[in-house]
Amino acid sequence: MHTSSQCFFKWLAAVATSTLLACAPLRQNIPPGVVPAGEPWSPEKQLIGRQAVLETLKAHPMTYEARYVLRAQSVLDRIFSAINSTEQWHVFVVENSEWNAFCAPGNNMVIYTGLLNSMSDNDELAAVLGHELSHDLARHGDDESLNLLTALTAELAKSAAERTYQKTGDKDRAMNEAMGITLIGNGLFIAPYSQSQELEADRIGLFLMADAGFNPEKAPNVWMRKARKNSSSALDSLLGTHPPSAERAAALLQLLPLAKPRFLNYSKKGKTITLTAHSREIARDNRALDLTRASDLLVTQGIQYFEAAQYDSARQLYERALQADPHNAYALNGLGTVAMASGNPSRSQQYFERMLKLAPYSAAAHYNLACTHSVLGQNTQALKEIQQAIAINPQLKSKALDDGDLVGIRMDPRFDQALAKQRGGATFVINSLE
Repeated sequence: MHTSSQCFFKWLAAVATSTLLACAPLRQNIPPGVVPAGEPWSPEKQLIGRQAVLETLKAHPMTYEARYVLRAQSVLDRIFSAINSTEQWHVFVVENSEWNAFCAPGNNMVIYTGLLNSMSDNDELAAVLGHELSHDLARHGDDESLNLLTALTAELAKSAAERTYQKTGDKDRAMNEAMGITLIGNGLFIAPYSQSQELEADRIGLFLMADAGFNPEKAPNVWMRKARKNSSSALDSLLGTHPPSAERAAALLQLLPLAKPRFLNYSKKGKTITLTAHSREIARDNRALDLTRASDLLVTQGIQYFEAAQYDSARQLYERALQADPHNAYALNGLGTVAMASGNPSRSQQYFERMLKLAPYSAAAHYNLACTHSVLGQNTQALKEIQQAIAINPQLKSKALDDGDLVGIRMDPRFDQALAKQRGGATFVINSLE
């Protein structure tokens, strides 16, 4: 004997399957090893994405703590450089203890402080951020097949509830009928489709992090640790939008033989560092701040005072950092920025020159020297330094285009020529809605 619900479930399966087959050509799987460039979002989608960010910021305020912002920046500098795109992104670091990050249409990324606290190193952080970015590059949020299936399931659930209520007048039964249709639709069609997108983002992200010079062997570790922390049931696997963490780790392990050579070559598809013979020195001179080091901790505290325009307090902390470690290039950088902000570019230049002797491949040292040369009217030296800075870190190219300290050389015809020689990549700004 067949009940009306059983017949309706069969009809749901038949209709949804035919819809999926009809929509399949709209969405082709991306082969392993391919990192898509992403297509521009429609104005409508951009508006939706911006609204999602604004709603998130209402619930979770942005944080400007250097330990979070600098870490996100140091990882994203390399990841965005590895993308075949010249678009600008907006990145927001928000206060939330959850292990999470996401991208919204219109080149927006939100990173929770809980994620930054949970990742044991920058390779693991790159695995997660690369995964989230891959959703956007693959345009999973613009997938017509999934959108149609979701809309279809909702419409069928509504129709089922209306039919049941018309026949029985029982509101609770009608609600249960709708919930049943939604559950079946999600389990049979939407969840598997969403899970396939998650696995695809894992694959793309693995190769993206390898292209950016992060060790892909760390990616499976993230999901293995999550699998140990959160066990999933068979029902979770069936109805969840995310595949089991253990399954994700296993899939990534199978792809490591393809991803590892790209990490070892560290070519970044020609998008970033051109000084490959000095890659170790570049990594050394552009290292992230290490908060376990006393001098680096003093530098981060100095940065917070500097950002609050408390220059004397910032200078004192930078001087203490330099006393604790005379070879701390970041302390010299801080002293140089304080001198520049205080209207003393000549003194600032001395600090940056000392910094460059300690860290000759530091992008910050070259860039800040360019700023002092520009302010002092030394255009030839400024152009030389800005070109070197962008060769080491192409993300500085967009900054150079509107930096007030570089006004003196932007009017020089050699400025455009210097920047044109450098390779691009996507750019980004952190915690800015403009």
